[in-house]
Amino acid sequence: MNTFRLRKNQWCTAVILLCWFWMNLWVALRYEPWRDVAQSWMIARKLSLPELFAQLKYEGHPCLWFLLLMPLAKLGLPYASVIVLSFGLTLLGLWLFLRRAPFSWPVKLAVVFSAAGMYYLPVVARSYALVPALLMLIYAGYPLRYSRPLPYAALLFLLCQVHVILCGLVGMLMLQWALGAPRAARRGESGPARLAAALLIMLAGVAFFGWQLEGAVDANQAVAIRDWTDLAYMRRELCTALGRGGWYLTTIQLYEQGNTAWLFLLLPTAVAAAALAVVWLLRAPRSACLMLAAFAWQTGVHTLVYSAHMQHMVTFLWAAVFCVMLAKDELALPPGGETRPADRRLARALAAVTAALCLLTFARAYPAMRDECSDSGVTSDSAAVAEYLQTELPKTAVVLIDNEDTAPAVAAYLPDGVLYNPFRHNGHLFSLHEETPGGWCATGDLDAEIALLRAGGRSGPFYLLVDWRTEAEALAMGDRSAVKLELIARFSHDSAFERFLLYRVTEPS
Repeated sequence: MNTFRLRKNQWCTAVILLCWFWMNLWVALRYEPWRDVAQSWMIARKLSLPELFAQLKYEGHPCLWFLLLMPLAKLGLPYASVIVLSFGLTLLGLWLFLRRAPFSWPVKLAVVFSAAGMYYLPVVARSYALVPALLMLIYAGYPLRYSRPLPYAALLFLLCQVHVILCGLVGMLMLQWALGAPRAARRGESGPARLAAALLIMLAGVAFFGWQLEGAVDANQAVAIRDWTDLAYMRRELCTALGRGGWYLTTIQLYEQGNTAWLFLLLPTAVAAAALAVVWLLRAPRSACLMLAAFAWQTGVHTLVYSAHMQHMVTFLWAAVFCVMLAKDELALPPGGETRPADRRLARALAAVTAALCLLTFARAYPAMRDECSDSGVTSDSAAVAEYLQTELPKTAVVLIDNEDTAPAVAAYLPDGVLYNPFRHNGHLFSLHEETPGGWCATGDLDAEIALLRAGGRSGPFYLLVDWRTEAEALAMGDRSAVKLELIARFSHDSAFERFLLYRVTEPS
């Protein structure tokens, strides 16, 4: 019977992952990575390790994702490798989830085919793809966290290097482990030396994280700490953060300024969630505290620092799934002995709420996948621009960029030397998030830059690649320069974010 069940589970896992793979593959084949993905790729391609760690404060993200990209980028693998990496990491996380999660198959299906598993992590290739695999490995090692503390500490160290949004969950996991370590030592579950070494690894992870992002608030203009002393303002920001998070995950608008109709939905939901949280906290306090820490930290970040987006909410969804998995184990083996019927009901309720939340995300995930597969879902013209530059321009051409924020999306497809950054007079092709509005065309000296390049031995023709929003600035630059700008290509697909104009630079005879 056990052999039959094992084979059945293996077949179910294989079929589910095959369906998942096929559905996401179609989306991945139509996906155009935009500048956030390209920014990480260009940093990994252009910088050495010391330069990478100097750059991280501008990114506001720790190092793990960049370190994984570095071998791929420096070996000269194609830009699509970043999607392959993200795809593989998400697939690993889902395989571990299907193998280890203490859920029924309907709940597992709801998670895998919700926003937690579809499109946002495997296709939109960013550091969030690391979250499912690391959380599932931590879950697998959780029962052995004291008997085998070093692997557990190493996993927490790695999770700490993924994203700021995970700090609440990681911090509570470390705190709970540290509080239980003395009792584990007294019980002989592990030697004091190993426990001390594990604690040092965890503390090193926190210190390493802090060192990487020291000065990030001042360095990155996208990060702005809001005034937390204005309580009325903070209340509005908190409601907005909660409402925006719910809208991103489910398309349900829980909060809207000037509209009190949201109260009829938000208040009953909040009361029910609070009641469930209280019962959870009383019956399974360890996992409940983890959930509260993850929720409080992420809500605080979205309220005080920067706004939510979809990947943040998918990360929180995985944190919730992870906490419910721990809760089911905690309720199945209570400290007092045999599981009570009330504990079994609570475990079923938590699983049902998890499945319901995942099902609600279908309204967000599947329209996004449909749009990505259609022409209306194109978010960047960068691939078309890169192909044009490689096939239509002379091999000796030098293309000046106007904007460090959008240029990486094109540069990621090209070999080094095609694009040139007049901001820094070199091939630096990723953003430091410190540009002035209007790009280089608003303030740059095109004549001086062309003269500098000619003096440096550049003999080929020059071109200027401009973000479509700064067309007026490009025309003004042409009017004030001795060299002239001639528009030769307008990449005007109905892209939501990234469109480009290409000008030929004509020098006076």
